[in-house]
Amino acid sequence: DSPFYRALATKYDLEREDEALEILEANPEIAMLEWPGPDEGGQPFIMGSTLLHYAANDGKLKLMAKLVELGANVNASNANWYRSVLSWAANNARLEAIAWLLKNGADPKSLDALHAAAWGGSSGGEDESQDYPAAIEMLVAAGADLNPNLGDEYKSTPLSVAIESGNARSRLTIERLGGTQG
Repeated sequence: DSPFYRALATKYDLEREDEALEILEANPEIAMLEWPGPDEGGQPFIMGSTLLHYAANDGKLKLMAKLVELGANVNASNANWYRSVLSWAANNARLEAIAWLLKNGADPKSLDALHAAAWGGSSGGEDESQDYPAAIEMLVAAGADLNPNLGDEYKSTPLSVAIESGNARSRLTIERLGGTQG
């Protein structure tokens, strides 16, 4: 029941942002920690993830700003699932979080960001309340590569990911922007 654990436990609940901020204010050292494990299917948290990963995932902008002020790395990329902070924001099409991260130094080519938006979260892009096409456009406009070198461990492009997940809206956006299957 460490302060880091308690702050991470506010994940997925926007109404708990102030609680996470209070824990962070009392324990600023947690801003730069990574979850060491355990990690059984992502429970209780994803190994290698930071509080900034979860804040970006949830679109908690005040928490994101405080974390970075305290030294959190906007380009942290050690999480065992969608490695980078930016990819966690993209996975949920958190447009404000994506824009904030990019404005504050996140690399648009960061690990998995376009792939996450192309996949379309757990709904495969079917949740129309989340604007995956806009997330893709934002990342590409910032410099993300629609056709990355296929030497990556996934051997996939954002277009092939969108096709595999069934995310038709992202597929159409990627094709319109010039993405290929590789």
